[in-house]
Amino acid sequence: MRTFEQCPRQYRWRYIDRLPSRKRSAEAVVGLTVHKVLERLYAGIIRGDELTLVQAYSDYDDAWEAMWGDDVIIRGGMGPADYREQGRGFLRDYYQSHYPFNDDRTVAVEHHIAFKLDSGRITMRGYIDRLAFIGEKHVVIHDYKTSRVLPDQSVIDADRQLSLYQLGIEKRWPWVDRVDLVWHFLAHGRTLRSRRSSEQLRAIEGEVLALVGRIEAAAKADDHPLTEGTHCRWCDYASICH
Repeated sequence: MRTFEQCPRQYRWRYIDRLPSRKRSAEAVVGLTVHKVLERLYAGIIRGDELTLVQAYSDYDDAWEAMWGDDVIIRGGMGPADYREQGRGFLRDYYQSHYPFNDDRTVAVEHHIAFKLDSGRITMRGYIDRLAFIGEKHVVIHDYKTSRVLPDQSVIDADRQLSLYQLGIEKRWPWVDRVDLVWHFLAHGRTLRSRRSSEQLRAIEGEVLALVGRIEAAAKADDHPLTEGTHCRWCDYASICH
């Protein structure tokens, strides 16, 4: 949905025409690699088999070697070694800040969530980076970001993605009495938190249904105009756009 709001043409190429991505950015490789190691770290904690920092580094290096390739686009003055070390730094700082990882009780990583809206007509799907509990009825939804941009709290308070995750969790587990939304901005060593009221969730659900209506109408009319902006520099389809 965010892609449609940003550029309907990009949405069409990605989700309707399903054109393959022609490039990967170095930033994306760093993000995916760090996410894989954090996933393994917390999966091990669930099993009672905690990774050491040395093991986390080893997993990171293995994942990096598997993901990096000649198709990766590098922008700016950094080279492959710089990006690799940047990701290792994100892991080191997070590990040292959160060890022994007992602020809450992790129950799932890369947790698939699916729930229905509009009397079952619309199915929403997503993956929660880490799902945790504090006590029995207090859920914490964690999301990990490697972006160099640290948003204002107002942006976090208006974020739709984790709001939808909360909506899905509350539909699945109506006995939950509190949900915290937590973003870890690894490049800054910062954790931002937010919560949503029932009224806010209802409003977000209404916004999403309205957006789905726009997407469906655009598909029916085959109307997907180009929206130009700074995002064009990162678009997978920039080379075929004009």
